[in-house]
Amino acid sequence: MGKGRKKIIFSWILIFIWMGIIISFSADNAEKSKEKSSFILEKIEPVVINAASKVGIDNVDQDFLHFFIRKNAHMFNYFILGILVFNGIRLLVSKDRLRIFFSAFYTISFSAADEFYQTFIPGRSGEVRDVFIDNIGSLSGIALIFLFFRINERKKEF
Repeated sequence: MGKGRKKIIFSWILIFIWMGIIISFSADNAEKSKEKSSFILEKIEPVVINAASKVGIDNVDQDFLHFFIRKNAHMFNYFILGILVFNGIRLLVSKDRLRIFFSAFYTISFSAADEFYQTFIPGRSGEVRDVFIDNIGSLSGIALIFLFFRINERKKEF
């Protein structure tokens, strides 16, 4: 097996592993999902409250903070997925426009399917808002990795 083929296989294995991680979060019922979120929030909340008090903010809206942290976790997961998918597609497709299109299509479709899947999990719901948040993350990841490769190609030309 050639080096290029191994690279492609490895890239797609990483994509499927990351998708599995996302699906595993989605498969948690509402209670388990809240437990996981609470664990993270317990670590982040004191840091945010301390930082806020240092800049003169005495009252932090904890409900908003929890919402903000949970939605940023969505964005982060899909940011990583966007990077991984673009890299995997980059190894298969030569034209930049098609790379971007297929990467966006793949991640957007997965996000929508994941939210739909959550409608079957007790206590969970699929939210259109979450699809948009997921896609902000994935499209940001795609844009970043695209720019990274573009800059590296330009450096090689000089």
